[in-house]
Amino acid sequence: ALSQNQAGMGMSDQSEAGFRPNLGRTGAAARIGRYELVLAFLLIARLVLAAIAPVTDTTEARYADMARMMVETGDWITPQIDYGVTFWGKPPLFTWLSAAGIKVFGPALSVLHTPEPIALAARLPILGTALALLWLLYRWIAVLRGRETALIAAIVLSSSALFFGASAFVMTDMPLALGIVLAMVGPTRPPNIAW
Repeated sequence: ALSQNQAGMGMSDQSEAGFRPNLGRTGAAARIGRYELVLAFLLIARLVLAAIAPVTDTTEARYADMARMMVETGDWITPQIDYGVTFWGKPPLFTWLSAAGIKVFGPALSVLHTPEPIALAARLPILGTALALLWLLYRWIAVLRGRETALIAAIVLSSSALFFGASAFVMTDMPLALGIVLAMVGPTRPPNIAW
């Protein structure tokens, strides 16, 4: 049983009594905002780890060195595992990407005194392919299933250990994965995705 004073209280009276309407986002909009924050955190964490993590894997070191030699020798056609020793064991796209990163970002990163400027410069284009893959996956799922589902899919993929690691290692994995996703999405392309 409400007192007559409480029952007769109008909206303006409630505001004066301390009731404040919720002006923040609720429901799906609030969840999407949180998903975007989680995704941004994952991407920033990956970039920071790419900058501070040393090259410890022998495969990454070999591929980064091949990209460095490509820039150093100016031979952008033939990947070399050692000076004068060609390497045709893998397609050269990832080597070209890493070599372009060294050519473009290497001098700037050397000035910034990052722990391993050449390694980071070689990793940035591979990270770019990972971001392209995430964007493509997000757009594809957003058109088919909605924005919230697309953000969840992007978070699940970017937080998985293998994707998180491979997204900035100088290896063939991310360019290959991007190619596979392009082949998968291309034939089923919804009309709303611009190519």
